[in-house]
Amino acid sequence: MELNINKTKTQKKSNNLKNINIYGKSKYIFYDYLDIIIGDPISSVCLSDKYVIIGTMIGRIKLFSLKSHNIFTIGSTNLEHVSGLTFKEDDNLLFVSIGDDQLLSYEISDYLDNNLSPNNTMNIYDNNFDHNYNCDNTLVLMAKNALLKVIAFPHELEDNVKIDVYIKYTIIYFGSQKFDNSCKFNGKIKSTNFFVPLDFDGYNFCWVEYLNDKKDRNLCVQFINKDEVIDKVNFKFKVDERYGHISHAKLLDPNKILIIRDLNKCEIRKINQNFDLLESFTHIGTEVYAVDIYFHENTTFYEENDNNIRKKVLESYAFNNDHIYTVLEDEKVIDIKRGYMKKYDLDRNGKYKISSSNEFKTDSLNLLKNISKKNNSSNEALTIITLDIDGNVNKYENKKEETLFNLYNLKKISQDHKDKKFFDMGYIYYIKTDLNYFCIATDHGCFIIKRINNVWLFFNLIAYLFLNVYLIILKIEN
Repeated sequence: MELNINKTKTQKKSNNLKNINIYGKSKYIFYDYLDIIIGDPISSVCLSDKYVIIGTMIGRIKLFSLKSHNIFTIGSTNLEHVSGLTFKEDDNLLFVSIGDDQLLSYEISDYLDNNLSPNNTMNIYDNNFDHNYNCDNTLVLMAKNALLKVIAFPHELEDNVKIDVYIKYTIIYFGSQKFDNSCKFNGKIKSTNFFVPLDFDGYNFCWVEYLNDKKDRNLCVQFINKDEVIDKVNFKFKVDERYGHISHAKLLDPNKILIIRDLNKCEIRKINQNFDLLESFTHIGTEVYAVDIYFHENTTFYEENDNNIRKKVLESYAFNNDHIYTVLEDEKVIDIKRGYMKKYDLDRNGKYKISSSNEFKTDSLNLLKNISKKNNSSNEALTIITLDIDGNVNKYENKKEETLFNLYNLKKISQDHKDKKFFDMGYIYYIKTDLNYFCIATDHGCFIIKRINNVWLFFNLIAYLFLNVYLIILKIEN
């Protein structure tokens, strides 16, 4: 399989592109800021429902509470850089990889002490000799459920010479804080003597292997989850130098991948024999420095009675596969999220008031299982967020792209930071996002941007005006 491309079909840039936002038109404001020490850049960023967490090259870990704005220093290892962060909401567990040396877990709460001690520690290498010998050539990628360590072979390439070698890998799965060697697997994948890891989603590993000094490459994807020697890779597709440099790749699912090439050309392709192009667009702006993705889905389920009359019985909202169910049962609403259920009763004024909140019950589980998935309407969307060198943050969704905001145009960010530039030091930069927040790693630290709905702003403005009028009336009367 080979792909030779001179020109790629892309959508034309347009300043009039508008996107459908399920929350309506929004505004983006500066929310807060996590500073760093000069010479200690950010090496990893994590965003959860409650926290923003950053790790640095010297091994510092900072946690910011989105609710209270409190900042905690979880640890300062000073051994190696923080190579990965992931937070498990269900158990309030933070997993941290320190270089290629250790995997740590911390139990997080709203009442933290600085320099928190880890609950569990595990060495990634089996012994110190292997770690010291391979440390310079080891890379670590972290997913929500697992850590992947790969050992690279940075040999120089000779003209049209390919040397077959094996990528040595180690996977550690961490479903809870009690991880040990039973969660650890080692294996090898046949590759070439020069490769670049791109992404790992917990089960699938994506990388580029170079074939010669003319920039002929194979884009590879392999499913790995156990001890094994892999001589034949699941997916391998050849591209030449005309395809351009691949700077970023994100595995969307086992069958699709997002690729950013030639600085700002973005493509969604099918992982199949022909590497079919599904969608493409050009980032509005200059070189893409960072990319993030998320999925959200709204599904309405129906039941049909004997007269073929459909009744809406359940609504499901999913964000990155984390489902929130709303069950419509007579005049009651039940919200089910992460194992907990909240029931709301309809009062006389037509408003829902909470009547109970308890753990997920068997009858609710049976209700979900008994609802036919055939009788539903679903609206699923992939959202791609890109950040470029000029501070533009763009969103691509439903085949439309728009610029959400520019860091240099946001108020309340100090002019000193803007004058010194955000991306001038040549570090690796990150953006993490969900429906409400954006976390952007820059030369000066991590900037947190919040999305505000304009309807919310309007009603707050009205309330503010009424309050001021009331205070003026009181002042006149006195």
